[in-house]
Amino acid sequence: MGKRALTLALERFQEKIKVRYERKPFILRPEREGFENWIDVLSKLGTRRGNPSWVHSFVLSMKAKGKTLGIDLDFGGQVGNSLDSLRVLKLVQIEYGSAISEEFADLLAEMHFEKRQCVCKHENILKAALQIGCSEEKVKRVLKNKTLHRSDVLNEIDLLHRMGIYSIPFFQLTMRTKDNSAVRTHHGALSVQEFYESLKNMQTELIKKEE
Repeated sequence: MGKRALTLALERFQEKIKVRYERKPFILRPEREGFENWIDVLSKLGTRRGNPSWVHSFVLSMKAKGKTLGIDLDFGGQVGNSLDSLRVLKLVQIEYGSAISEEFADLLAEMHFEKRQCVCKHENILKAALQIGCSEEKVKRVLKNKTLHRSDVLNEIDLLHRMGIYSIPFFQLTMRTKDNSAVRTHHGALSVQEFYESLKNMQTELIKKEE
């Protein structure tokens, strides 16, 4: 939802800027094996927090927030370890560039969060990759060989940890002119308005630097 809110804020911004996304990998539960029902995972989290009924209010709240952004969240699917999808995402970044890799990541998110197609399952990862025009042979090679791009992904995650980032979403926005730049960091999924205000503040900062 954070990415969608940022995209809508950029559309509202209506300035002539070139936008490039640089996505970094992150795994919340690297120790997870197999698959679990999403609702079961959330129910366990609520129980650990001392509030078993928390899951119901959380699901309703998230679905309502999603709808304001045009996202129809569905918590009826499964979750698993996302390392393999991140390894294929790294392949796409290397082979096809940032624009296509963002298209791939957005498609995975739609499948996982809206269509009950867990992107920790190889058949769903391959389906998404083929849909955006990736080489079936190369994707299958990565899925079959667990070592391909594994160190790339884990090293990037380790770097984020060393930067103090242990949860997502995390956004670093950088706005550049020829001679200057402005940077904002945001931890958490901001609203469209909050992202828009951040962009306007960065623009104001750059205008002052250019004077």
